[in-house]
Order: sequence, then structure tokens, then C-alpha cells
Amino acid sequence: MEVVVDGPFYTSWAYLFGLIAALSYKIIMPVVKHRMRREFRLRLFIIPYCVGMMVTLPLVFMALPSLGPPRGDFFSDFAYAFVTTYAFMDITADLFRLQEEIRQYLDREIGSSPASKDPP
Repeated sequence: MEVVVDGPFYTSWAYLFGLIAALSYKIIMPVVKHRMRREFRLRLFIIPYCVGMMVTLPLVFMALPSLGPPRGDFFSDFAYAFVTTYAFMDITADLFRLQEEIRQYLDREIGSSPASKDPP
């Protein structure tokens, strides 16, 4: 029977670094894009990433290990955490953008409908 000296501790560091790397990348890219725009929508910048972090933190540290035993290899555990975090952060941000686009579309359609205009 092989004894792993630093198994869960080592895997936790790999998961943590994967999580931080994905979060950093997903947050730095919108910061750069928003700095180039004149219009800054804080709701589309902050809220999706806060919600995404609340989803991915338990997912990476609780659900990911329960799907199978950690590999014990730093790179593979790092890659699993990075891909999982990146995917969920991307999905969360896209859902908020989609919600904003639908809201703007409905505002335009309802605002331009003949029933909403005052009669002469």
C-alpha cells in the first residue's frame, strides 16, 4: 500500500491555484474591455463574477473531489480546477449578459409599440 505524504493538502493547493488563475483571467479581461469603453455598467461587471465565485468555490472544493479521487499530480488537478472554474464563470457572465440584452430588447419593443404612445 502506497502512502501519499501530502495528498489532500497538495491537491487543495492545486485546486486553489487553478481557481485563482481562472478567476484572475476571467476578471482581468472585462476590466481591460471596460476601461476602453465610455459606458461602464457596474452591474454587468461585478455581479456575475460574485455569483460565479459563490458557485465555483463549493463546486471546486466539494463536488470536484467527489467525482473521483484527485490525481495527486499538481498539473492535472490544477487543470481540472481551472477548466471547471473558467466554464462556470463564463456561463454565469453570459447568463447575465443575456438577461441584460433581453431586458434592453423588451424595453425597445414595449417602448416603441403603438399601444404605449399617447393618443393625439
